[in-house]
Amino acid sequence: MNNPKLPAKVLGIAILLSTYHEIAQPIDFMKKIKPALKPNGKLAILEFTEESPIGPPLPFRLPEDIVIREIMQADFILSGKLTFLLPYQYFLIFTPSHE
Repeated sequence: MNNPKLPAKVLGIAILLSTYHEIAQPIDFMKKIKPALKPNGKLAILEFTEESPIGPPLPFRLPEDIVIREIMQADFILSGKLTFLLPYQYFLIFTPSHE
């Protein structure tokens, strides 16, 4: 899937749960999600860590720093990182940049 085909300004939050690693062109895809977010909308990404004993096979896991860098290239700002209750995953929250 290359395009989420979402109308403009309809999402308060877009959550990708253990699916970011499946997106072939993640920067372009995130750029297409950005217009669908309402003002003050958020983008949340939850993925398994490389160290996790569970989750997708190791070749499909993405280091947190790569995900952050790619989403920032899609004009988002990292606004939060939750570390509680998720011993095997990282949970990142982004807001669109307003350039």
